[in-house]
Amino acid sequence: MKKTLFAVLTTLGIGSAALADGFSITGNLQFLPELGLVGGQFITPYRSYRGTAVNYTFSLTDNIVAGASLRPGFFAGQLVLASRVGVVGVAKLNESNAGYVEGAIRFGSNQVILPGPFGFDFDAGGEIFITQRIADAAVLYGGAGLDATLLLTPAVSLNAAANAYAGLKLELTRELNAYLEGGLRYPFGLSLGYDVTASLYYTILRGLRLGLYGGYVSQSGAAGAWKLGIAGEWTEKPETLGTPGNYLP
Repeated sequence: MKKTLFAVLTTLGIGSAALADGFSITGNLQFLPELGLVGGQFITPYRSYRGTAVNYTFSLTDNIVAGASLRPGFFAGQLVLASRVGVVGVAKLNESNAGYVEGAIRFGSNQVILPGPFGFDFDAGGEIFITQRIADAAVLYGGAGLDATLLLTPAVSLNAAANAYAGLKLELTRELNAYLEGGLRYPFGLSLGYDVTASLYYTILRGLRLGLYGGYVSQSGAAGAWKLGIAGEWTEKPETLGTPGNYLP
């Protein structure tokens, strides 16, 4: 099936060697503000993914990746299940010895399967990502973006939001990295939400990381709460576009 898809893409003139084809798995077990398995969620457009999902991605060109995700969650005895299909294109806008600037455009669709009623939407967004090494073991990064979502069912609505974030990565050892991140998200017409997170990740082997995170989050229209949990990720082909921490579609 993969060979057939590749042949079709090549015939259309949009195919290339599918170097990023592969699976990835991310997990997020939350202890605060309540115990549960966190499904796919984006508070800010962090390059690191903060939800539980099984993902598969494949390259359309060197800088365009398509993919699909199945995103389970579990809270208070209730199973939550959603899925997503999408495509993301990334371009390097500027580069130096110490850092770079990237731009990304995303298009996708989310499907909420459980609990009912069934939900279906289309979304589009764009973002800028900047990173700069400030010391041998320290990197500053940040970005900003805009996104819009057209919800088709269970009710039709159009929503848009702006977001911005900044972070500091400390490379404590070859295997151990610490992060301090803060983000803002403003859904137009609603109130500002924010998220501050500190995390520590250990690389067990190439493509497999486990981490501990904590912080404070206040989503738009909701009371703020402390958060604490453990997270992990496994990537079949790490450090390729479209994988956890590198623009999942």
